[in-house]
Amino acid sequence: MRRHGVYLLFLEVLKSAPCIRRITLAATEHDEDVFAVGEFFDGNVALVHDWVTNPGGMQGRASAFDFPLRGLLCQMCNNAGSFDMSQLDHAGLAGIDPQHAVTFVENHDTDTGHGPIFRNKPQAYAYILTSEGYPCVYYKDYSTDPECYGMKTILDNLVWIHEKLANGPTHRRWKDHEVFAYERLGARHLLVGLNNREESPRTITVDTGFGPNAILHDYTGHGGDVRTDDRGRVTITIPRNDGGRTPGPRR
Repeated sequence: MRRHGVYLLFLEVLKSAPCIRRITLAATEHDEDVFAVGEFFDGNVALVHDWVTNPGGMQGRASAFDFPLRGLLCQMCNNAGSFDMSQLDHAGLAGIDPQHAVTFVENHDTDTGHGPIFRNKPQAYAYILTSEGYPCVYYKDYSTDPECYGMKTILDNLVWIHEKLANGPTHRRWKDHEVFAYERLGARHLLVGLNNREESPRTITVDTGFGPNAILHDYTGHGGDVRTDDRGRVTITIPRNDGGRTPGPRR
């Protein structure tokens, strides 16, 4: 079995539903697994979802880039301390249809003038690489090549967490204006805490699915191991958002 990818651009011009039908049928005849993603550039999650699922259109044959979620992530990063983190609870297309959501932080359009993220970009990647959906890492963010942003070390760790630990449905464990914490319930489980407060860390106590007296390891390296209590609850301290600027292009 081979898996081929298709990226569909300017969908409203190409009238792509028949196009996708032909591509997927041809691939099926040759015993190939095709993944198709389209760019429906709109921040309205209902419209993007309708494009994906419309029985007279895509009929679920193509995924879509999650522009509604990306818009929230841009606000979160560029407005640290003032963004309401509770908005991340099942946000965007990934929040209602993760099987058809391709999540992303930056792309060639947003990076060159259509609302770039210029602060705290690692926090956005921490979200998409631990949440549901099919995450996409922007090459210029990852690469250490000239004119790129050199986030490879940070992203390598987050990609490892995504591949090894981030599985199953999402259960919200805490949300308020400053902090959003959630647990992925598949496989080994994964507890994630994001703090948008610039002034100081936040300490929270949450229920978990890890069970009583389980040792939890911080895979980001921001803190030591912690242990759940006899009811499976755990207290974690989430570091402050240091407001760091996204690195500039490496020369």
